[in-house]
Amino acid sequence: MTAISQAQRLQALQNPLYVFDQKAIIVGAIIQTVSILAIIVISVLKPWRRRNIQKQEPKEAVVSGS
Repeated sequence: MTAISQAQRLQALQNPLYVFDQKAIIVGAIIQTVSILAIIVISVLKPWRRRNIQKQEPKEAVVSGS
């Protein structure tokens, strides 16, 4: 895109390859934004609720005597 912009200046807006790349960048940015918002919502709301994990008592280490 930068090479096309340098060579064609304002005419680049009429170049199909330039327009295609421009749209691809916009679509990619939208996908990234939606993804990061979904990750934030999931991490904050935790829709599946917290799991009830029972605490296990630590096992004592067996020391062999000599």
